[in-house]
Amino acid sequence: MRFRSKNFLILSIVITILFMGKLSLYQEPLNAEDNEGCTIGVAAGIATPDGRPMIWKNRDTEATASNASVFWSTGDPNEFEYLAVISGGNTNLIYQGVNSQGFAIVNSLIDDLPQGTTGPGNGTFIRMALESCGTVAEFIQLLNQTNISGRRTQANFAVLDSTGDAKMIEAGGNVYWVYDAAEAPNGYIVRANFSMAGDGVGGPFGHGRFVRSSALISDFHAGDSLNHRSIIRYQMREFNGIDGSPIGVPSDDVSLYPVVPIGYISNAVSICRSICISATVVHGVIPDEPARTTTMWNLLGQPSTAIALPYWPIGEAPAAATGLQGCTLSDIANSLLSGIDTTIYINQYQMDLEFINTPMLRNYNGEGLWANIFPAEDSIFSWTESQLANWRNTGNSGLPEILAFESEMAELAVSTLEYGLGVLSVDGEPAHAPRHELLQNYPNPFNPITTISYTLAEQLTVKLKIFDIQGREIMQLQDASQPPGSYQMQWSGQDHHGNQVSTGVYFCRLEANDFSTTIKMLFLK
Repeated sequence: MRFRSKNFLILSIVITILFMGKLSLYQEPLNAEDNEGCTIGVAAGIATPDGRPMIWKNRDTEATASNASVFWSTGDPNEFEYLAVISGGNTNLIYQGVNSQGFAIVNSLIDDLPQGTTGPGNGTFIRMALESCGTVAEFIQLLNQTNISGRRTQANFAVLDSTGDAKMIEAGGNVYWVYDAAEAPNGYIVRANFSMAGDGVGGPFGHGRFVRSSALISDFHAGDSLNHRSIIRYQMREFNGIDGSPIGVPSDDVSLYPVVPIGYISNAVSICRSICISATVVHGVIPDEPARTTTMWNLLGQPSTAIALPYWPIGEAPAAATGLQGCTLSDIANSLLSGIDTTIYINQYQMDLEFINTPMLRNYNGEGLWANIFPAEDSIFSWTESQLANWRNTGNSGLPEILAFESEMAELAVSTLEYGLGVLSVDGEPAHAPRHELLQNYPNPFNPITTISYTLAEQLTVKLKIFDIQGREIMQLQDASQPPGSYQMQWSGQDHHGNQVSTGVYFCRLEANDFSTTIKMLFLK
């Protein structure tokens, strides 16, 4: 049964007080580096449509410096290179990443296994694993070694490697339990903030997320769609109640508080949680594929306002994704979040509570921030899959073109999110002036087809035309009045008569009332 707003808040507060009391009585204080929550999972190749394993994580943290960014470590001569997501500029504490051998790891904090008093904590231990472990088997060896020396770990670890091995491991200070995803029912395992070897309760901030995530992953598996697309689009952006019940977007809950408008929800206990600063899906490889084509998908910033981008463990991530104090992508996502997130003082409980204005994400007409973000993200998914197929077939997994591709996708994400800043309103006023824009086509050069994207800040009559190097119009792709938003058109290198054009340079011009702009394209036969 779905909780209404009043019941939800009362129950949340009551259970939280009881749960915090339990912590104070029975649990030693956590180290500062472990101040997180998180929802994670692992799927073996038998559970996914393409036969490749996956791990995933929504990263929750209450750290003061919480902006996320992608960090590339070249390591010492005896260490593996790796890509990781960091927060607050701390490169010593890692909570999700993949190394050059195709070994990948994510974690969630737990509180129901004994924590050691010395040795590495969760974030330090993950960094050690990325530096030294090429396989899941070697990670288990590291656990055996530190069982003796001791750890301050209290975590579920989801891991995979380039051999196709995929496991969930629950680890306390001197103990651990291994769960093979291939041997689990349906080939996948989900965890939140509790272990199965411990009491398996998880408290108010873990159980609901576990219930909802389990239901979503089960649905994906049943529909043969347990892949990175489904997890990123639906699981990582999921709002749910304390009992795991889904909350729609837009929400139709009628608030019982006059100060909380209809459509506003609290996401304090959701998978897409108020303290979630990033989300990661690592899409593994099958044996004989280059390990470095293991793909780390990341949403930098709160997942509801971020765009997923692919990264590979071959070198520095794009400038928009890097930085010790956050990065451009997470900064924009956080700015977007400030446009839909509202803090409201509830007199009855004498406290401030945060609420998400769900119609700003998507209203009943299908408009809102997601109508701008999702088409661009779909293009990134499709282009990445095409590029990966080529790299895996040719073995060109270390070429500079991969880093160039990452940068092109990051540029598309930044421009799309910046446009979102223009259309979001705060107290009825635009946050930034919207703008018209024609994006660079992709792929470029191209054969046989390319996609041309553009955005409109207001209703305009649009003409999208293709010209050859001599200035002759050879094709008109669009001639219509269109409302504000993001659009995509495809050109297959044909002219008005359906004839294939010759190899060479062509120009695409966007004309919208008094606005005009042009991009250059290269068609190759």
